[in-house]
Amino acid sequence: AYGYDSYNGYVTTSTNHLISTSQAPVRVVKRRNTANKKERRRTLSINTAFSSLRNRIPNVPSDTKMSKIKTLKLAILYIEYLGKILDGGQDPSNEFKAELKPLSRRSHSERKALQKNELQVIKKNIHKI
Repeated sequence: AYGYDSYNGYVTTSTNHLISTSQAPVRVVKRRNTANKKERRRTLSINTAFSSLRNRIPNVPSDTKMSKIKTLKLAILYIEYLGKILDGGQDPSNEFKAELKPLSRRSHSERKALQKNELQVIKKNIHKI
């Protein structure tokens, strides 16, 4: 981001400001340190939020290490569970089970058939409008 002018002993910044070469490294280090501090605060904030979210998902042992993606997926399942309770479609006495079911792998032909069926349903619904 800096252009060096060896004849005059100045550095041109990306915003075309001239600063002496003796000041350039100091500014770069200060800017980098500031960026690093911001990134550490941001990371800490995200990790704290994920920790808080993990603590709100029931029936997960406290010693269980969960990735961020697993935490998000379980949170989604828990929100869906709560929504079903509110809609009356879920008995609240059946506790939420904090487990992810493995996704079934479909073959290419099965995916194509599903897509074809979905397109037919969409076309039928469009014609009704």
